[in-house]
Amino acid sequence: MRFSKIFFKIFIFLLIYAAVLLYGAVFNTNIGWTLFFLMSFLLLSSLVHFLTPSKRVQVKTTERLTTNVGKTIKLPVTVVQPLFLPFFQFQLALLADSALPVSTFLFLRGTRSATFDWPARQRGVFHSLPVQYSSSDLLFRKTYNTSLKTKLVVLPEYQRFNKKMTLQQLSQRSLFGESTFTIKNYRPYRSGDIPKNIDWKLSSKQSELMYREHETQRTTTMVWLFYGAASPLFEETLSLYYSLQDWYKGVDFFEQYLLGSQLYAQPTEQAFAELQPFTDPPKLPAFKEKQIVLVVVKKDALVQQEIRRLQENNQVSVFDHLTLTQWQNM
Repeated sequence: MRFSKIFFKIFIFLLIYAAVLLYGAVFNTNIGWTLFFLMSFLLLSSLVHFLTPSKRVQVKTTERLTTNVGKTIKLPVTVVQPLFLPFFQFQLALLADSALPVSTFLFLRGTRSATFDWPARQRGVFHSLPVQYSSSDLLFRKTYNTSLKTKLVVLPEYQRFNKKMTLQQLSQRSLFGESTFTIKNYRPYRSGDIPKNIDWKLSSKQSELMYREHETQRTTTMVWLFYGAASPLFEETLSLYYSLQDWYKGVDFFEQYLLGSQLYAQPTEQAFAELQPFTDPPKLPAFKEKQIVLVVVKKDALVQQEIRRLQENNQVSVFDHLTLTQWQNM
């Protein structure tokens, strides 16, 4: 169908071209010869365009962009046409989304810029996007498919919570084990010691002031752990976790681990974009005397077993997808 249209256009053009030539030759008028030379120029230009390789055109972007699922960003694109003769009409389209508008350039030569409003619909790290550009003139239209080299980091969708107080309370550091009133040792009183820690009863027996030394207060380190088991709710749970940790890390310091098909310690933005669920859980670090905030998709038998193991040497708070969703709507 496409080739039949091209042949029809060429046939009509050549028919008109022959008629103009005949008109100029028979009547020998300025108008006739002017039309003939004009159509000859158009025909020559179309032939040059037909023989010009479209793949010489370069489409690129130099920026690394970061966004979240559900947001739309400005994607700058540069078109470089190094050939001497211009393309009369040049169109550029991103094949990643058919709903995006097409950028059109007239008489493209040299370097031109365009901007696409690119909607981020899927989490991940994208190193290239499929693009298609086409050039056309009076007779011919050529298309070429290539890739736009870029780096787009698409993070999980950012969720808003109406209430975060329960998680704020988890940041309260507490002792792991015995109370700070536990006595570690007795020793003679030294100048500068707190008088209230003098044991008067023992001092009367020893005939000197005896000072009570208490256990040194130790605070637990908070650890956030995302347990990314394969599930239809994986993406939504990751989105909820990402939103909470993004808010919470501005309040207090905590260690963080993402457990998916691989383990990410102190994950970067790229780790949140790349994380994939696991089917066989990888081995967790050996946590000891930590305050662990464990976020899971659901509390199944495997998760319950992992919770019991963590609770042997740690304080563990568990939040599943259902709990996080309820908090979000409170």
